Amino acid sequence: LEVSVRTFLFEWKKLLICRRGWLVILSAFVIKFGYLLIVDSPEFADIELYRSDYMYYMQNVEGKLNWEKINDMEETASQSAAAKSEIAQSYSDFYTGNISEEECDQQVLKQQDFAVRYKGMNALYEQYLYARQQPECRYMVYPNGWAALLQNDRLDLFFVLALLVLLIPLFCSEYLCRVDCLAVTTVNGSRNFGVHKSAVSVILAALLSLFFTIGHLIFCIMKYGLPHAEYPLQSLAYFSGCPYSMSLGQAFWILAL
Repeated sequence: LEVSVRTFLFEWKKLLICRRGWLVILSAFVIKFGYLLIVDSPEFADIELYRSDYMYYMQNVEGKLNWEKINDMEETASQSAAAKSEIAQSYSDFYTGNISEEECDQQVLKQQDFAVRYKGMNALYEQYLYARQQPECRYMVYPNGWAALLQNDRLDLFFVLALLVLLIPLFCSEYLCRVDCLAVTTVNGSRNFGVHKSAVSVILAALLSLFFTIGHLIFCIMKYGLPHAEYPLQSLAYFSGCPYSMSLGQAFWILAL
C-alpha cells in the first residue's frame, strides 16, 4: 500500500510540477476566461440594452407573482404603451399644425417618464407573460446570468485541449524512453502501471472540470450577477418543461456534478 501511495504521488508530482501541468491548467483557464469576455453575449439582448429601465420595473414585481403585482404590471404596461402612443400623436398633431410647439412640448414632457422606459417595460412584459402562466413555479427574476450559467450545452474546447495536453504525456512518455519495459519486470508492474495512471487521469479530469465550472460561475457573477438562487428552476423559460422541483442554485450544482 505504501508503495502504491508513493507511486501515485510521484505521478502527480511528475504531471503537475516536472511537466509544468499547473501552467497548462492556468493558461487554459486564463484563455477561456478571456474568450468568454470577448464572445459571450446575453441570452436576452433587449434586457441588457435597456437594463436600467428593465430593473426599474423589475423591482416592483420580482419574485412570485400575486394579484397586486399582476395589477401593477398590467397598469404600468398600459401607461407605458399609452404614453408612447400619445407622444407619437403629439408630434403628428404638431407637424400637421393642430397644436403649437409649446403645447407639443408640454404634452411630450407630461408622458416622458413612461415613454422613455417603454423598451425596458416591453422586455419585462414578455417575461411576465411567461411567468403568469404558472405563477406557483415561475418567478420573476433577472434571467441573463442564470441563462449564461445553466443553458451552456456546448462542448468546452478549452477543457478538452487542456486535458489532452496533460494526459497524452502521462501515458506516452514512458514508452518514448522505454521505462515501460522496466515496469513490466516488477511484481504486478504492468497492472500497477496502468492503474495508477488511470486513477490520476480520472481524478485530474474531475478536478479540472470542477475548476472550469467554478471559473464559469465566477464569470457569470462578475458580468451579469446571479440573484435569487433560491427561486425555482422553471423561472427560466429554457427549463419550462422540467418536471423536477429544484432551485436555480441546486440546478447549477447538479449540472456541475
